[in-house]
Amino acid sequence: MKKGILALAACLVSCATGSGPGSDLAPLWRAVSASADADKLRIEPLNGAARMGDKARLHVLTTLATPVACTTADGEPLYGEGDALVVPAPAVPAPVEVVCKSGEAQAHAQVTFTDSQTLPVADPYAGGVVLFKLRELDDAFSDGKARKSVGSKSLDQKLAALGAQVMPAFPFDRTGTRDAVGLGLWVVIDLPAGVNYYQAVSWLRTDPDVFAESYLPEDGSFLRVAQTPAFPAPFAAVTRVVDPDADAYQKQVRMASQKRAMPGQATPDLSAIGAPQVWGDEQGENIRIAVIDTGVDIDHAAVRPNLMDKANERAGDDFDGNGVPGDRFGANLAHLAIARGADEKLALGIASNVSDWAGADDKTRHDWGHGTALASIAAGSGASATRIGVAPRAQIIAVDVQENLRTSLTQRTGDDPRMRNADSTLRPLRPISVWSQAAGVVYAVGERARVLTCAWPGQEANWILHDALLYAEDNCAIPVCGPGDEPGQNGAYPAHWRESWLRTHGGENGVVYDPWSGQELSSVLLRPLRAMLVAEVSPSAGTEADLVLPEPRGERVSVDGAVSNPWNDGSTIPDKRTAPVTGSAAAVGLAAGSAVLVTGTRPDLEPWEVRQALVLGAPKTPAGSRALSLPGAIAATGQLEEGICRTLLRREPARKASPWPKMKVKLDPDAGTPPGGRPPASPDKTDR
Repeated sequence: MKKGILALAACLVSCATGSGPGSDLAPLWRAVSASADADKLRIEPLNGAARMGDKARLHVLTTLATPVACTTADGEPLYGEGDALVVPAPAVPAPVEVVCKSGEAQAHAQVTFTDSQTLPVADPYAGGVVLFKLRELDDAFSDGKARKSVGSKSLDQKLAALGAQVMPAFPFDRTGTRDAVGLGLWVVIDLPAGVNYYQAVSWLRTDPDVFAESYLPEDGSFLRVAQTPAFPAPFAAVTRVVDPDADAYQKQVRMASQKRAMPGQATPDLSAIGAPQVWGDEQGENIRIAVIDTGVDIDHAAVRPNLMDKANERAGDDFDGNGVPGDRFGANLAHLAIARGADEKLALGIASNVSDWAGADDKTRHDWGHGTALASIAAGSGASATRIGVAPRAQIIAVDVQENLRTSLTQRTGDDPRMRNADSTLRPLRPISVWSQAAGVVYAVGERARVLTCAWPGQEANWILHDALLYAEDNCAIPVCGPGDEPGQNGAYPAHWRESWLRTHGGENGVVYDPWSGQELSSVLLRPLRAMLVAEVSPSAGTEADLVLPEPRGERVSVDGAVSNPWNDGSTIPDKRTAPVTGSAAAVGLAAGSAVLVTGTRPDLEPWEVRQALVLGAPKTPAGSRALSLPGAIAATGQLEEGICRTLLRREPARKASPWPKMKVKLDPDAGTPPGGRPPASPDKTDR
């Protein structure tokens, strides 16, 4: 059809200010379908979204010569601006239906106006995923399969009306390792296409069994794939809490580099922080560090000897009982997907081939591999004259939470079942997902990591990440983070987020941003992150880092890291290259390796005590910052009382703790039917 944009009739000059569809709406707002006259007259996009206060812009396409007149469904005229039809925001968040006529031909479209700060989605009727934290469930999830009900009368009625399904957000969460705010109660609700996403989320947030502020959207660009008989491998029920010192587990896990590092191997950056001075007593034996990043190049000689290698998982089995089959070297959680078939379920792609893709789309570069560099700085083996890390005998757990499957040379499209089985034309994949980051933390804690890295770009605070890092703290893992590359107006995650809590509330209660409205909220159930350590190369305005790198003789030390080489994967020739590392990754790597050595010296210490030792042992710089010093940190451990981590890590699986009191909730007898007039955003707080 020949497309033309016809100037709107001159009489269409008034602005629609009505609220759009009213009480006569169907119980659930549905998507507008193309009319029978679409070959003559149509509006694009057919179903769109805009924020309150903004004007929506639509395009009217016609092959007719007659004038086009457009109004809202309740008769308010609309006007043109340039080549677009302008739809002003209504008085309250709601869908606004647009009707255009040219002679006998008609076209319809719909714009959903929302006051959500994190959206709009491209198409509010395309379906999507929303994450919520629930109150205690009587029937806990044991695998990654979807359910149509969770045993809650009111919530189950809503799920049925929406046609939605529920899955656990963390199917590999280990029984007995929950935090005090109920991380294991996070669920994924998959909303079908055709239902207004905003109305559905708003309605779900009013349910008494849902913690409304925990809302996290993953819109229509979320990856959906088709099931096959062989894919995806099912998440198994978690069978036990693994004791890393148990004989059975030691036989499965490859030991780290067998050769002890010598002081003469130390690079200038290691000498600057005093690593050679403590190597005689501690080099990180049997301490696990999870690099939660862009993955790790498992073929690089600097990291290969120190990878936690569970050889009996190579065939895709789940011998370690963590619920994730085939995670020999770690797990790829970069794009958790929903596999559709007989039973919806969560899906991973390649569980253990945790490639480091960073930069692989630029074939001229020679220094790609953010996660590989980070791993080598923290715990490089030094084998074959490669990069040696602060903790050269630690065990590295590779966790990929950020990748680009379109450009990855180590995980080509044809190698990943998620890509082969995509059930629709793929949209550009997200470079990083908050859900994936949180899942990476949960997985690392389940693998008994004592240190984990979170050198991620800056972002606003969110419940799910906060819960994940609290989960790490409560289970003897210290997160070592960068300050964030681009602090936002409200403060970037993680540095500003934590510091704002401590300044505002004195460390007693936490503050979190409601992702729906962007408002800062307080909650007695939320605690500040006490143990998270923020490291930066040098002091800079706004970063508020706990530790910076020392500058011997007033000069900044250079830091090199291992270079990922995706082209060489599978070769018998090991990679050995290094390249300079800039940005906070260098500081995070050195600080994380230092946390490993402090933990190895005092395995009993809880994460906040490890942080305290590192901060207490750091001398002040002329600028007033604290410079990382390993000898000082080791010496400071003598000031700390006995911790409980040695005992905590050996505990038996226990009934999960619930943060929610057992309370009777008065339910709305009509809770199963959504009122048609409720706005798609701004849930009515009186319904909670």
